[in-house]
Amino acid sequence: MIYPATDNPVRSACLHMGTTVNIELLALRGVTWTAPTDSDPSVATVTDQVTPPGTRHDHVTLLRPGTVTFTSASSYTPDPSGPVSRQWALTLTVVP
Repeated sequence: MIYPATDNPVRSACLHMGTTVNIELLALRGVTWTAPTDSDPSVATVTDQVTPPGTRHDHVTLLRPGTVTFTSASSYTPDPSGPVSRQWALTLTVVP
């Protein structure tokens, strides 16, 4: 999954336990993203890596059945009057 890639991104998905999901939060034109947080670390683990100019590459491993939501927020550092902060969220339902 790559965000922001479209105006109508994936917000939720149902996946099988053991599946891995790769997420890219793109740093575009001065916008950067916070490290994604997950609502239930017992359902999924996430590893976060940042590459220049600030794009986040996250590897999510689904551990057990349940629901987990990942969130991140954008910020625009070059100008305090720049684009408004945006919230990104992805909810994954994990099934056996």
